[in-house]
Amino acid sequence: MRTACIILALVLIPLAQAVVIQEVYPNPVRTETGGEAVLLYNNADADVDISGWTIGTPSSATDATIPANTVLGPDELYLVADAGWSTLKDNADWANASYEEAITLSNTGGTMTLRDNSTVMDTIAYPAAEDGIAYWREGGALVATEPLFTGPLSSLYLLTLAANNTQNSTGKDTEGITVTDDGKAARTVRPLPGKTKYLNVTVSTPDQPVVTFLGQSYATQPAGDKTYVTSVPLDYYTPPGSYNITAFTDKAVSYQIEVSSLLAVESDAASLQLGDSTSRNITISGDAEFGTPGLTLRNIGNVDVDVLLSRTSLRHGDKRIAADIIAQSDKEPVNVTTSGSYLTTIGPRQAAPLTLILSLPDDAPSGDYAMSFALQLKKT
Repeated sequence: MRTACIILALVLIPLAQAVVIQEVYPNPVRTETGGEAVLLYNNADADVDISGWTIGTPSSATDATIPANTVLGPDELYLVADAGWSTLKDNADWANASYEEAITLSNTGGTMTLRDNSTVMDTIAYPAAEDGIAYWREGGALVATEPLFTGPLSSLYLLTLAANNTQNSTGKDTEGITVTDDGKAARTVRPLPGKTKYLNVTVSTPDQPVVTFLGQSYATQPAGDKTYVTSVPLDYYTPPGSYNITAFTDKAVSYQIEVSSLLAVESDAASLQLGDSTSRNITISGDAEFGTPGLTLRNIGNVDVDVLLSRTSLRHGDKRIAADIIAQSDKEPVNVTTSGSYLTTIGPRQAAPLTLILSLPDDAPSGDYAMSFALQLKKT
């Protein structure tokens, strides 16, 4: 008897950016405790529920957590400030915080990240901060400015509207940084299933910059007059969302990319040769260790996926043979049908076993048998 397992598993779903980090105030004049703040802005045309979203800082990946029942309307701003902001902020005329929580923003610079659970919704870097200087978003970069926490927050609407429309449509920011993928200017980037993709970065600036991406720094090399290049890696499991590639000289210049959702699962066996068997019940055992004799499934994408298994009819030559096919991963066993049966849910870089049990009828003739299986993937 022979059977084959065919894996079909690649679907791309773009995730649009909505709420962004608009302003960061890391180094207040009056006090380091109670005077720091982060301003969020809803850049979408619809309400966005940000309940439970977290703000990551150089000090903590979850430095602040947005309270439940928090919904931002279009063009609405939301000020997250250090505990004590109402009395300790540098300027009494600044807006009151939408929410206060103890936060710690490094004065030496770093990356800010806005997450919805494990999904990165926005990330942006700021340089070493001077006393009393804020960093205001203009397109894909945070630029030094006087603090803009004017009250009420609604008065900042026109400023945010202008700042978030400074990028042009050519794939190159006005400040002089370009990112290419396979030789083409890239805004939306498709990860490679199970592999690392390298994005080429070109910076036009008088001074040699250092480029940062996802918390790592990369040296650049001269490539002509006032032009420097480097490449940055994008791992396949990088969560979908918006990310900044930032070049630092005397100021920060950023280029924003959108990482698409990637649904991809692989098996460590493309085909199975069972050899001779006199049994009517045949078990193909699975395990959770990829590359071992047991059959294993592994998520090589960047999102959690529900895995369904479907099959063709069991055939003996040109005849179909009635047979029961049971599959089990780390959930309950299921009867595999031609339309697909749910097996399990696998997260990025995780593996799960796949055990198959074939039960032939008593009158099944001797000889070679063939069957194909296919994986169907759905985003959770």
